[in-house]
Amino acid sequence: MMTDDGVRALARSGMTIGGHTVTHPILASVPADEAFEQIRQNRADLTSILGQAPTLFAFPNGKPGRDYTDEHAAMVRQIGYSAAFAVGGTVAWSTADRFQIPRISSHARSPAHLAGRMLYHAAWWRRPHGAA
Repeated sequence: MMTDDGVRALARSGMTIGGHTVTHPILASVPADEAFEQIRQNRADLTSILGQAPTLFAFPNGKPGRDYTDEHAAMVRQIGYSAAFAVGGTVAWSTADRFQIPRISSHARSPAHLAGRMLYHAAWWRRPHGAA
């Protein structure tokens, strides 16, 4: 857990600060009103700390359909965020839903496993679009 001063220091150093809920619940496992309040209150807290509202959000754990649903993505939009990130195991295309932008997870069993995943995705990205 970071202190308010720590969050402000990161922002001053150029780091973009985004929302992530208050207590990190898996949104799909809590009632809709609680999920909404987690997202809303975290944005209010960050706005108070930073003096401006964050524009980006990341879903806790972030697996679509398992950790959050389309309903939660709609909540993020309604609360005022500009975009939200998920963990999709793939790169984001320009056609991606702005409130469910996939990212590649950094979780790995070992440094070698993480390096392998990064190399795989780098090689995949370099191949011609539309190639199998």
